[in-house]
Amino acid sequence: MAPSPGAWLVDVDVHPRSRLARKLYVSTCCEDRAPLSPIHALLFADTGMSPGAISSLVVVWSVTSLVLELPSGLWADICS
Repeated sequence: MAPSPGAWLVDVDVHPRSRLARKLYVSTCCEDRAPLSPIHALLFADTGMSPGAISSLVVVWSVTSLVLELPSGLWADICS
């Protein structure tokens, strides 16, 4: 029997990480349409991360951004 035309869209026993990856790809494509921080928090919570782990991840991301982006931006402004 041939599958129905939309059968490939059905999520059957897909690993949670692949679902997360798919959701992140969609949210990245729609980046200019919505604020992503709340969406990312919901996606991480959907995979089973605790609120503390999500908060720690945001802190690490913020500190990394501050430590790496500001000096590299300053360096780019000086060199260009």
